Amino acid sequence: MKVTFDTNTLDRAVRPERFPKDPRQPDYRKVHDALRRGSIQGFFCETLVIIEGIQRKQRAATLGSTTFGLQYPGFSGRPSLLRLAC
Repeated sequence: MKVTFDTNTLDRAVRPERFPKDPRQPDYRKVHDALRRGSIQGFFCETLVIIEGIQRKQRAATLGSTTFGLQYPGFSGRPSLLRLAC
């Protein structure tokens, strides 16, 4: 089974021990265990990693000066470049 995670669930599913007071922690532990066993495959959007991996106060400066190279398996054309400016 393939599962796509969003910003609200990714960290809790990957590191449930960091959220001991979350009332849904037992559910996140089940998902975590299933990921480790390979019962489910986890995916997330590339944008999630780019945006959430940068502290909020640094996002404008970082993303405004960054060029991203995007590559897609099976795509035979020229790789696309995306320049972000804030």
